[in-house]
Amino acid sequence: TCILYIPFLYGFLKSNTFYAHNSINKKGIHLSQQAIEDFSKTAPVLQAAVSSSRGVFRKEDLSSLLHLTLSDADNTAEPLCSLQIVQKTSGHVPRSYLPSIMILQDNCSAETLGLMSLLEEGFRWFLDSGGRLSKIEIACPPHFELLLKSAGFDVLNNDSEIEKEKLNLRSTYIPSNYLLMRPSSAKFKASCEKRLLQNEGEASTLYDIIGRLLHDMGDPGAAIQPYTKSLQANPKSAATFRNLGSAYHSVGDTQLAFASYQQAIQLDPKDGLVYLKLAFFYEDFANKDWIDAELHSQRCYQYYLDTVDPEDVAILTRLGNLLVREHLAEQAVGVYDRILKLDDSIYSVWFNKAHAQVKIGDYEGAKQSLQRTLDLEPTISAAKHMLRALDEEEALRAQSAEEAYVKDLFNSYADNYDSHGKKLLYSAPRIIRQELASIYKVAFADRLNPPEPLDETSGVVNAPLDSRSSTNSFLPAEQPVGSSCSTYSSFMNHSLDILDIGCGTGLVGAWLKDYARTLVGVDISEQMVNAARKKQLYQELHVMPLLQYFNELNKDISFDLVVAADVLAYVGELQPTFEQVVKVLRPSALFVFTVEAAELGTQNLTRDQTLTLSSDHHEAGYKGFRLLPSGRFGYSKDYVDGVITRAMGKSCRTLMSRAYSPRLEAGQPIPGYLYIVEKLPLV
Repeated sequence: TCILYIPFLYGFLKSNTFYAHNSINKKGIHLSQQAIEDFSKTAPVLQAAVSSSRGVFRKEDLSSLLHLTLSDADNTAEPLCSLQIVQKTSGHVPRSYLPSIMILQDNCSAETLGLMSLLEEGFRWFLDSGGRLSKIEIACPPHFELLLKSAGFDVLNNDSEIEKEKLNLRSTYIPSNYLLMRPSSAKFKASCEKRLLQNEGEASTLYDIIGRLLHDMGDPGAAIQPYTKSLQANPKSAATFRNLGSAYHSVGDTQLAFASYQQAIQLDPKDGLVYLKLAFFYEDFANKDWIDAELHSQRCYQYYLDTVDPEDVAILTRLGNLLVREHLAEQAVGVYDRILKLDDSIYSVWFNKAHAQVKIGDYEGAKQSLQRTLDLEPTISAAKHMLRALDEEEALRAQSAEEAYVKDLFNSYADNYDSHGKKLLYSAPRIIRQELASIYKVAFADRLNPPEPLDETSGVVNAPLDSRSSTNSFLPAEQPVGSSCSTYSSFMNHSLDILDIGCGTGLVGAWLKDYARTLVGVDISEQMVNAARKKQLYQELHVMPLLQYFNELNKDISFDLVVAADVLAYVGELQPTFEQVVKVLRPSALFVFTVEAAELGTQNLTRDQTLTLSSDHHEAGYKGFRLLPSGRFGYSKDYVDGVITRAMGKSCRTLMSRAYSPRLEAGQPIPGYLYIVEKLPLV
């Protein structure tokens, strides 16, 4: 058991200097910032206490985190009132997750002067040090009930299902005759605003609390004004600048967020919490592919861990995940091991470690981590899928990926999918557009270069028409003429009905939008479709598995172009999908798709090189496709060619198939194939 006691002595009226800067009346005691500063000059213990409070995010057992007392002017009697905050934890979790109790004690039967100021200073400290209002309860003598109710606190009823940590706190610290109350965010905010109007309390404290309440209630934009007013009252508060930066960051004002964080650091260079906020800030920019943002984020996380809480598993997890995204998987494994030494029962960390181990080629280690994941949480579909992918026999037998796995994977990936694709040099949409342009240019060659017109009057080729001629020398813009200023896009613009299967966030749709008369997208991930919807590219978007979409599609609907970019790697057996695609292709329509190769090969692809891949069925498995260690399906070229023949029969022909790498993985090109299949025109 470890008890931490911080003698804050805030408001302990010991000297005339301190007392002179305060006004005591029936409404309470006003603790001014000047008084605090004057007292801190004469009481070094206050500064030492404040410094030691940094980093106190948990101890292994009951912890007293803050102790404030309020005495009379002469300090001749026992304190009129005291406040103590206690927390309890049985594991390595940040303060914001910990149940906490604020205990009010008094030595007089009447309403204590200054109680609300004492309470507000305690709340400010708690919130500014990472606490959450929803996690704290108030224990007080019964005669405080009416006062606290008027301040926005509600009496708690006995809850038979209360968590164990709270029960331990209550039984250890709270006298049997005390009431338990809980603050209501909206009511407490209104109470703080009322006290400001009545010129009661410390203005900087009240405005800071109002800002934190608004922020925690999900309205960071509204929190900006009270934070600013708090800083007008006390411009030297590093914690408030930190809060203001967080609010600006939440609303997307990155410049003011960064400026606020920088000001907080200037005021308090050792404040680990502001470095944590900066770590979040830089991580957002790392996701947007800003140069060096990942390194800055990593350093800020590390500073927080070194100076505040080296055992904060939530932040260690974020650091590990950041390292994986930035292709530093080996370092990430070390971070995950650090977490598991603290608590080996966190299944998500075991799974993340397995993901990093796959990236560095430690398949045996990854299998052990995945098995541990499933031992702790048997319902994790992604762990089951990845374990199957790393087992040779299971990988060869696999026919499809579980829908739950694919859905969960891309729902979690949606926010960062586009930016991550840039880092992996994902090129499928651009290459598909390039290859389609080549085909369409050939198809429209005759219309682009017709026989040159002969002027009937002069007999001169391309002679300008006489302006006095009654013949109209111009055609409407929507009827392009065959001349040197015409391009194939003149005929293509908004002329095709396009189906994008596995549309994701709309990366392919953006490259084909100008071709489309109608653009329809289908994807199993709701979050990916939501991201695509924001781009306003598609006339229709459907959230469902591919085969379900085809089965429910009206039989009269067909398309000029069907695209499947980087989606078939999550399908497995291709024949059922291809059989449905051919049914919706119009005569002369195209089906363009990419697949990953089952053969991993050792060749390095560049823009000027072509990768020659073996199509050995033994490499890909007897059926021509298999699960790869990445969790995606890979295919032999012979298998894909065979499926086209079997599923599409004599009604289609392959216009193009070539070796192609859609993106990088671990810095190396992923081998694969790009196909364009045409449905034959009617004879």
